[in-house]
Amino acid sequence: MSYGLLIQAAGFALPTDERIKTKIADLVEGVLSVAEMRRHIGHYDSTQLFAGKELPPATDLRFLPTSIDFHNCIYRTRVKKTALKS
Repeated sequence: MSYGLLIQAAGFALPTDERIKTKIADLVEGVLSVAEMRRHIGHYDSTQLFAGKELPPATDLRFLPTSIDFHNCIYRTRVKKTALKS
């Protein structure tokens, strides 16, 4: 079991950073899968959010969310965008 999953199981998971949520919302139209979104967010973290700085550890769920966190954020964004179109 990874450290991130252990923290979530214990109920100590931190919410995803708002900048990451905003970037996910921007990418939702063109990105279709969690794996692809994870790749884009990893690139965003290293080139824009933490450019020239040390990256957070892989266990920091605020900046490197789990697959479930990505799925939930993508779903909520798609539902909001669908509701706005109606």
